[in-house]
Amino acid sequence: SSLTTDEKKLVCNGIGPDWFPVMLTNLLTRVGSFFFKEASWCHHDFGYSIGYTKEHRALYDRLFLEAMLRDTSDANGYRPLAFVMSYFFYYCVRLMGSHSFHYGNRYLTVDELKEKKKRAIALFFYLLNSVTKTRVANIY
Repeated sequence: SSLTTDEKKLVCNGIGPDWFPVMLTNLLTRVGSFFFKEASWCHHDFGYSIGYTKEHRALYDRLFLEAMLRDTSDANGYRPLAFVMSYFFYYCVRLMGSHSFHYGNRYLTVDELKEKKKRAIALFFYLLNSVTKTRVANIY
């Protein structure tokens, strides 16, 4: 079944890991959108969100690469650059994507994804609050 708009927002952050600054993610996504049409980082992000095994991660990465390579044929004069970018993005997710992938003994459900996102947001604000209090305390 298809995801709702809110569910897509839950799992799709654009190109780059969740910890990238939003400005950088938006820039990479805009540049990637110029070259890649079929290659959907949202599908890739969804696969990483529901997770499962290292074999599933390799499959999601390979499917992402294959879609990007198909898109290079439509890149006209930018085909060599699109080809290089395809492999660059692929090797980035292979080398550094394990921290963003959900490893487990089964797929996560949409409700579990929502709960996971809530906990991540709560942790972010807790850490932000801790850092802010420490900085303010060090000033005085």
